[in-house]
Amino acid sequence: MRTRRRRPEGIVACALAAAALAGTAAPAVAAPTQRSMFQDDNLLVFKSPSSVARTLDTLRYLGVDEIRVTVFWNLIAPSPGSRNHPRFDATDPAAYPPGAWRPYDTLVRLAAARGIGLNFNVWGAVPVWAGGRTRYAPFTGHFSPSAVEFGRFITALGRRYGGTYPGDDGQVLPRVSFWSLWNEPNGVFFLAPTWQRRGGTWIEEDAVIYRALVDAGWRALVATGHVPSDTVLVGETAPKAKAEPAASRSIRPLRFIRALYCVDGRLRPLRGRAASLRGCPTRNQARAFRAAHPGLFGASGFAHHPYQLLLAPTLPSDPDSVATADIPRLTGTLDGIFRAYRSGRRLPIYDTEFGYESRPPSPFGVPLFTQAAYLNEAEFMGYRNPRLVSYSQFLLTDSSNAQQFQTGLELRGGRPKPALGAYRTPIWIPNSVSSSGRFRVWGLFRPGRREGVSTAAIQFAPFGRRFATVATASAAHGRGYVDRTIRLPRSGWVRLAWRDPASHGTAFSRSVAVFR
Repeated sequence: MRTRRRRPEGIVACALAAAALAGTAAPAVAAPTQRSMFQDDNLLVFKSPSSVARTLDTLRYLGVDEIRVTVFWNLIAPSPGSRNHPRFDATDPAAYPPGAWRPYDTLVRLAAARGIGLNFNVWGAVPVWAGGRTRYAPFTGHFSPSAVEFGRFITALGRRYGGTYPGDDGQVLPRVSFWSLWNEPNGVFFLAPTWQRRGGTWIEEDAVIYRALVDAGWRALVATGHVPSDTVLVGETAPKAKAEPAASRSIRPLRFIRALYCVDGRLRPLRGRAASLRGCPTRNQARAFRAAHPGLFGASGFAHHPYQLLLAPTLPSDPDSVATADIPRLTGTLDGIFRAYRSGRRLPIYDTEFGYESRPPSPFGVPLFTQAAYLNEAEFMGYRNPRLVSYSQFLLTDSSNAQQFQTGLELRGGRPKPALGAYRTPIWIPNSVSSSGRFRVWGLFRPGRREGVSTAAIQFAPFGRRFATVATASAAHGRGYVDRTIRLPRSGWVRLAWRDPASHGTAFSRSVAVFR
C-alpha cells in the first residue's frame, strides 16, 4: 500500500477495546462471490512478451481473477484493408498469416501460468472484406459486419483455443473458456449503422445486425465444443446515449435490448409492421423465436458497462440508460423479456468494463481521491446486488491518447494514483455520519482470495490520534469480502488492515472519516 496521511501502525491486539466498541451483528451478505475483472489491451495485446508478463504480475498482485481482452478481428485476419475477400478457409486457424495469433498465444500462456482467467471479447475492427461499404468515415471498420464471416472467425478462435490445438512452437495452447460477443453494439463507434430510417420510422438497425452476429457466434462456439461448458456473454452494452434518434447517434441500452429481443416498450413481443421492420416475427411465436436465437436465451449472462465517468455512482441516469445505480432497470427489463417468451431464466449480469476518469490527466475527470472513493462505492453497490456477478476495472495505466479514457489506476508515467491502493484493498462505509455511533464497514483484500487471507482488523483513530484495532471481521465464503457493523465512541478515521503475504507485512485500506 501507499503512504497514508498517518504513519501506518501494525495490527494491535486490543481485545478489551474490541469487546467494548465492536458491534456483534454482521449485515447480511448479498453477493460475496463477485469476480474481479480487468482490461488493458494496450498493455496486454500490443506489448512485448516480457512487458505483458510484468503487467500480469501486477494484476496478480492486485488480486485480479480474470482479464477481459479484445480479440481484434482485423489484427489477425489476412488482407484486412482489402475489399476483395482473400482466398483462405476462415474457419481454419492454420490458414491465417504466420504470427497473426502470437499476441494471444502469448497472453493465454502467461495468464494460465499465473492462474488468471481470460475473457475473449471478440469483435473488430472488421476487415474491409467482411463489412459493408460506407462513405461516412466514422463508421469505417465497424459498418454492417457480415455475420457469416464473424461466425467463421469465431470458429477459428474456438478451434485454436479449445485446449488441444498446438501453437506455433508445437506446444498445446491452454483452453479459453470465457467468451463475449462484440463490444458496445448499441454504440455508434463500435457497430453501425445504429439508427436507420425506413418508411418514415427510425429503426434500431444495430440491434438487427447484432442479433445476427450473436446467432453466428453462438453456432460457432457450439460447433467447436465451447457450448454448453464455457461462459458466453451477450450484450456488452454501453450505458448512455441521447434519446432522440439520428444516424450518427448511439442508442440507449434498454431501447437497444428491447429491439434486440423484439419487444415493445411494455415488453410484449412486437407484431405486424413494427416487427417486420426489425427482422422479428410478425406474430407472437415465443417458442419459435427462442429456438431461432439460442444465444440470446442460452447465454451464461448479460454483460454491461455501467459507467458514470464523472458523477457519483449513486446518481440515477436518464430513462433507458443504465449506469451503476440503474442495474435494477436492466434486470427488470431482461426478466420481463424472458417472461414474455415463457422462460423463467434470470440472466446474471456481468460488469465487464467500468472506471472513473481522473483529474489529472483529464481536465474533465474527478479529483484523484474522489476517483478512489467512487470506485470503492461502486463496488460496494455491486456487492449488494445478488444478480451482479463481476466487477471490472478498465485500464491499469492511463492512455497516452488524450482522446481516450483516462480511467487507469496509474498515471501515464506509471506513478500510482490513490485508486491503485483503493482497488487492491477497497473499503466503504455507507453511513459515515451516525448519531448512534454504529457504522457498517465493508471491504476486501483482493489478493486474499488467492492467498487464503480470511480475516481483517478494523482499525479506528480519533482525529489527531493513532490507529488501534477495535474489531476483527472474517471474509465471506472465502471470497475476501468483510462486512460488519461496529460501534465507535467518537468521530475519527476507520481503515482495514490485512496480513499481506506479498510483502510479509500489513496491507492497509485507505482511511475513511466517520462522524457522530
